[in-house]
Amino acid sequence: MFIPPCPTLETESLRVRPLEMSDAEQLFALWSDQRVHAVCGIDGLQSVKSIQSGLAYFIGLNEAGFYHKWILELKHSGEMIGECELYPLRPQIRPWLEWAMGFSSKPEFWGRGLMMEAVAEVLDFAFTQTSAIRINADVLLDNERCKRFLIKNGFSLEGCQQQKIVSQGQLVDSSHFALLKSSFTARSKEGVEHLVGVG
Repeated sequence: MFIPPCPTLETESLRVRPLEMSDAEQLFALWSDQRVHAVCGIDGLQSVKSIQSGLAYFIGLNEAGFYHKWILELKHSGEMIGECELYPLRPQIRPWLEWAMGFSSKPEFWGRGLMMEAVAEVLDFAFTQTSAIRINADVLLDNERCKRFLIKNGFSLEGCQQQKIVSQGQLVDSSHFALLKSSFTARSKEGVEHLVGVG
């Protein structure tokens, strides 16, 4: 299956657009926030300049269709609320059946349902526009909010992976979640049938 360059997606409240170099300052502010740092395990951010080379790399991958990294912004104001990424785990082997995703958002937008909108749209893209049959997500063991979020989105906890993530300079374990295309399709069908029944 042909994988298109990272597209712009839309939800009721959000524009989910490809990463741009002009996003460096806002991403630095997001990932430097201690509340985000504590749950995402992002290390090594010293300045805006320190992430610009990384952004250029991801933009190139976005354009080639090897990676999908989006900025999440409010439609009505254009304010950035967070970011989301989706990528194949074994890009050297086609078709790309197993993918992974990650996301983070500003703490002031936690619990408002906006990331739920974004992730639902990204999952729909993944399972309908790519060859993905499985999407993985790794979470720090003590990030209970994210675990609940993934479960609400249909992910299942598959176990613990030892020394999976570098957090604050240390190798730490993570909880491993996954969502299968068959499960996503079944959930989507149930949602449609519910709406038809209500109508």
